[in-house]
Amino acid sequence: MAEEAKKDEKKEAAPPAPRVVDFDAGETWGKETIPLGRPFKIDGVTHHGIELRVPSGLDLARHRDSGGTLVDFAIGLSTLDAKVFNAMHAKDLATVLARANSFLS
Repeated sequence: MAEEAKKDEKKEAAPPAPRVVDFDAGETWGKETIPLGRPFKIDGVTHHGIELRVPSGLDLARHRDSGGTLVDFAIGLSTLDAKVFNAMHAKDLATVLARANSFLS
C-alpha cells in the first residue's frame, strides 16, 4: 500500500510553473555562449566563444520575412559583425549556426 500512496503523490504533484520574464524590470530571454574549439584574435580581440542572445518571436518573424541567410540571423543575435564570423574556423561557425538554426525550428 505504501507504494500505491507514493504513486498517487507523484500523480498529484503538479510541475512547477515556468518563471516569468519581467521585461518591465529589464530582464530579457537571456544569452547563450557557444564556446569555440579554435579561438582566434582579430582586431585586437581574442574570441573564445560567441554569445548569442535568445531571440524573440519578432526576431524569428523578421528573419523569415527578410529572406536573409542563417549567417545573417546569427550575426543579428550577436554583438559581432560579419568580419568576425568570416574569420571564424568553419567547424566553429557550423556549431554557432546550428545553435542559431535551433531557434528557428
